[in-house]
Amino acid sequence: SVAPGPFIYNGAGKKKQKDDDENEIFCRKESCDIQMCLARNNSMEKYCQNYIDHWKECVAKAKARKAAEKNSINTSL
Repeated sequence: SVAPGPFIYNGAGKKKQKDDDENEIFCRKESCDIQMCLARNNSMEKYCQNYIDHWKECVAKAKARKAAEKNSINTSL
């Protein structure tokens, strides 16, 4: 008998929203900083709160920028 291959997650969980991709691109550095901090600190969020706060600020800026773009498109029509 053949042993099954490795488990590969296919992303069947939460569906992404359209804006999620843009936020990921805009805030990629902040996301990576969080991952590095968590890896260095044994996944203890309390040691990485500063990075998490920066990421939240970045996402808020990305959403505000997207809303401003949408408003400028709507007003130009």
